[in-house]
Amino acid sequence: MTDVDFPEELQLFIETCLPTVDAMELLLLLSRHRERLWRPENLMNELQPDTVIKLSALREYLTFFKERGLITETREGRYQLGPLSEETETVVKMLTTAYNTRPVTLIRMVYSLADRKISLFADAFKFKKE
Repeated sequence: MTDVDFPEELQLFIETCLPTVDAMELLLLLSRHRERLWRPENLMNELQPDTVIKLSALREYLTFFKERGLITETREGRYQLGPLSEETETVVKMLTTAYNTRPVTLIRMVYSLADRKISLFADAFKFKKE
């Protein structure tokens, strides 16, 4: 899916760092409240009722983001966005703008890229005729 309002670097970020719409919502929440240190339970409360996400899935997303250098975790188990590279900061701003101006298109893109990854994975197991 290509769109002039969704530059290639944003599409790549979505494909590599946002496996689901819930993950995107979580990252955007952390971005809106950068100064706050969050406990997973508080993130759950803040995300609902907009998203229906289980605590276990939320913890997986936090681990996923941490592995990609998007968030940090304190010794007390609290999370916060950043610190981000200048390049990543720019892409997160693009994501925020897209979410605020074209949320439906953005959500469709997240689903589209996730579906594409599933298709590519499934295709790897197809047997080819000789």
